[in-house]
Amino acid sequence: MKTSPFLLLTVLILSMAKLSSAPFMSISPSLIKPRVKGEQTDVGFGVNFRTGYEFLRSDWLLSGHAIEFEAGYNGYTFESGDADLGDFSATAVPLMLNYRYTQYWGSSRANAAGMEYWSPDFILYGGAGLGGVILSAEETLTSVGKVEISEFSPAFQFFFGTGIGFNDRLSLTGGYRHLWMSEIETEGAAAYSYNSSLHIFDLNFRWLW
Repeated sequence: MKTSPFLLLTVLILSMAKLSSAPFMSISPSLIKPRVKGEQTDVGFGVNFRTGYEFLRSDWLLSGHAIEFEAGYNGYTFESGDADLGDFSATAVPLMLNYRYTQYWGSSRANAAGMEYWSPDFILYGGAGLGGVILSAEETLTSVGKVEISEFSPAFQFFFGTGIGFNDRLSLTGGYRHLWMSEIETEGAAAYSYNSSLHIFDLNFRWLW
């Protein structure tokens, strides 16, 4: 019986001393630069939503270990002028389970009522995720006409970035993600396969409570 690496990671995190946990949610508007058949496409746009739990550990500095679920919507087009590749338009819906490590630097502050709280001034993060992408696309080939793609493709991603904390709950980060999809097969008049990946640059507004 195989054990999920994410399950092992969660057990390891929970076994660590001095941990407290907090749920969070975030929204990330994105710029997307896909690669289809090794070719760069036009810049697309997307938005991603994440929710999960962060396990906070405080020794000398505050660090966070988060398990999060990610879903989103991304759209892009490609006009190569190549008879083989044709004109391509697609929407990609990622469904990913991520691990995120966050390192916080900050200080103790007081609110209007005089209560002290810890405020992160500077944030670094990185992580990776496994899951898949629901891809729907159409391509017009001069040789065979229109072909369609509609499938769920297994996927892997890694990400990193930096940002600032406004208070002990709200933060804004910006970073880079690279998402790889497995080889995609077309349907219809002809059978074509695509190697596709996404370069994603996003802003992330996150609320921790």
